[in-house]
Amino acid sequence: MPIGKQLFGYKRIEVDQYLQNRVDEEQTQLDEMDSRLDACRSHIQSMLSQIDRMIIDLDTYNNRDRSIANRVWDQVRVLEEVRHEVGLQINEAVELTGDKVERLQDFYNLLDRIRFQIGGLSNQLAEAGRFGSPTRAHPQDTDHVEERGRQIEV
Repeated sequence: MPIGKQLFGYKRIEVDQYLQNRVDEEQTQLDEMDSRLDACRSHIQSMLSQIDRMIIDLDTYNNRDRSIANRVWDQVRVLEEVRHEVGLQINEAVELTGDKVERLQDFYNLLDRIRFQIGGLSNQLAEAGRFGSPTRAHPQDTDHVEERGRQIEV
């Protein structure tokens, strides 16, 4: 509805006063809206600066995490290299030990044969007696030799 039809029958001063009051109210509302917009802008600016700080902090944490992860991976690589080298050393030691065990077993076998031969010679000497005369009346049919704490028959 046009303003003229709405205000028909009123005095000009009242109409002007009414229009002035409307303009003042609208200006007040606009001022309030501007102040709210300014508050929103300042709030948005503070949020943006806060977001910028958070992004910087996240980048800092990300860089720290990345550097920590890189250090951990470096340590893992070093540990893997050490494990590989130790494994090679263990294998080499096992091979060397295996050879030594075989040689030690051969040595024990040689000692057993020597003991057996010494036992046989001592039995022959005992049977021969002094100056080759037999002193025993009964010769032994079997020879007994101790092999590392066990007695075996020959």
